[in-house]
Amino acid sequence: MTPKRPTYQAAFKFKVALEAIKGQKTVNEIASTFGVPPNRVSEWKQAVLRDGATLFAHTGGAHRDPPAHETELYEQIGRLKMELEWLKKTSPGACAIPPDEQRSGLPRGARASTMDGSIPKIRPTSLLVCGRRTSDQNP
Repeated sequence: MTPKRPTYQAAFKFKVALEAIKGQKTVNEIASTFGVPPNRVSEWKQAVLRDGATLFAHTGGAHRDPPAHETELYEQIGRLKMELEWLKKTSPGACAIPPDEQRSGLPRGARASTMDGSIPKIRPTSLLVCGRRTSDQNP
C-alpha cells in the first residue's frame, strides 16, 4: 500500500510561499527548512503571486445575507420554542418526568430489560410522559 501524501494547512503554505517571495533563501533551502518538496514551494509561491490581488478584493463576505434555508430553520426554532412555552403554561405539571426516569433517560421498565444485554424496543411516544401514562404501560 502506498503511503498517504501529507496535506498542509493553508497558513503553512502561505508562510512557505512568503519565505520564497522574500528571496533571501533559495527554493531548496526553504524546502529543507520546512520539510516540503522544492516543487511545492515553487507552486505555492506562484499561487500567491497569481492570486494575491484577490486577498484584498472587497467581496462583501462579512455583510452578505444568510441563506434562505438557514433563515427558515431559525424561524422554525422560534416557533417550536413558543409552542413549547405555551404547552408548559397551559398544562403545568402534565409533562413532568418522574425522577427515576430523569436519571436514565429510558422509560420505566426499560432498564430492567437491558440487564440481559438486549436493547429495549422503545416507541417514540413512550419517551415523553404527558397526561395519561397509557403509552408506556402498554408495550
